Amino acid sequence: MAGIYAPIVALTTLVILARQTRLQSQINEHQYDQAFIIRARADLDFYASKLAECLENQVLPNATLRQFLRHHFSHPRIEDLDEEELRRLAEKLNSSSPRVFDLWSAVYPIFGGLEAPRTDSYSTFKATLTSSKTRLIALLSFETCVCLENFYRVRTEGQMDVPYQFSPLLKNSRSK
Repeated sequence: MAGIYAPIVALTTLVILARQTRLQSQINEHQYDQAFIIRARADLDFYASKLAECLENQVLPNATLRQFLRHHFSHPRIEDLDEEELRRLAEKLNSSSPRVFDLWSAVYPIFGGLEAPRTDSYSTFKATLTSSKTRLIALLSFETCVCLENFYRVRTEGQMDVPYQFSPLLKNSRSK
């Protein structure tokens, strides 16, 4: 009897161990994903709050940085973003307020990480990306997010390969 049952018990044990290993791997992946999402939200909240502070700084006697961006970087056509005068203005703005460009640049890797396709957690990452964009819009306003993206595009002269999130001009394209 032992000769018949021993291999069956050994095989059953092997199947159970393989299943436990697979389940533990799924649990570890889920925990990693959740930790990434928590870090991404915290980082985005930090950058958004610092951006909100910077945008309220005066750059002209009667204009905040937010007003300046809205006035100069809300363009109806992508060709307007390639004008030399706007590039000089972006360079001047960046030299006087470099934190704005740096903070906005830090948002893109977070968005990129949340856009990365995942197998089981894809819907969670997509929902987090959507809520993160909504947070930025609530804190900064949609128009300001569009202007920041246009400013980023002008400042980098279209050389950065990032997935734009807000600007209708840049939304469906990546810089080359």
